[in-house]
Amino acid sequence: MAPMVGQQIRDLLLFVLLGTVAGFLYDMLRILRRAINHNIVAVSVEDILYMLVLAFSLCFFFEKSNEGAPRLYLLLAIIFGWLLWQRLIGRHIVPFFAKILKKTTLLLTNLLKYIGKSVKIRKRFKT
Repeated sequence: MAPMVGQQIRDLLLFVLLGTVAGFLYDMLRILRRAINHNIVAVSVEDILYMLVLAFSLCFFFEKSNEGAPRLYLLLAIIFGWLLWQRLIGRHIVPFFAKILKKTTLLLTNLLKYIGKSVKIRKRFKT
């Protein structure tokens, strides 16, 4: 009986970790969306890909832990891990990193525009 309880505790912690990883990955999408404007098609494609990756991951981990049988406590562990990430870390890092990435992309865009203008000016003088 004790090895079975140990297995269930290990699975519980693994699925909490899976929920935190799912929250982290979705926050990476949120940061990218805040930094770079996306149209509705791009957002939809990103969400579908995220959900597919999450679904395959869940199927894989359920297969490895319970021969494919979903357990309610494991589904709740995933939700708990996701909420834990969102409440403790995600809501703080998304605005911070989105602002940094937005400023970086703006800087790179302006730098590329400047380089493009200087190349055009040089071509005019060479001919």
